Amino acid sequence: MTTESPNTLPLQIGNEQLNMLHGILAEEICQYEAVSERLTRKSQVLAANKPKQLAQIDRELLALSRKATQLEQERQRTMTQIGCPNWSLTELIAHLPPKQASRFTQSRERLRQAVQNTADLNRDNRDLLDLSLRWIQETVEIIANALAPEGASYTAQGGKNSTHNTSQAASPLQSTISHSA
Repeated sequence: MTTESPNTLPLQIGNEQLNMLHGILAEEICQYEAVSERLTRKSQVLAANKPKQLAQIDRELLALSRKATQLEQERQRTMTQIGCPNWSLTELIAHLPPKQASRFTQSRERLRQAVQNTADLNRDNRDLLDLSLRWIQETVEIIANALAPEGASYTAQGGKNSTHNTSQAASPLQSTISHSA
């Protein structure tokens, strides 16, 4: 049966199809919850400055994200097969019997919360990374300014900085770094 609009035709979907669709939805929820768990761990790893663990978590996140995308595509294919290709879950729920509608409503809400939590954690991690990058940039600038001979300091854009007093910087004679030719 093909349906053009969720408000014009009654929905006739078998229990097997609904169970399959609900199963896909449940897997999707699990994937997003796993992503949220890894993002929480990523926040801790970022704060602890552990790059090797960060790389592993990023690989795990990539795999989980790919699986979540596959499940979303599978859910949309299933929606097409049952005759409502352009419907949202909300539109589908509106046409289900009360018992089925309740089950799908709960799952839709869990999915919505998991996706929102993922977005929030991504934003928080992005902020942590931005803060870390600013800290690194400022540290590099401080070190560069301390090591640069007077009047030889340049900005990140290549322009010359104003003259800095580098009298407190270590002189070549005081350097603890040995150089060899």
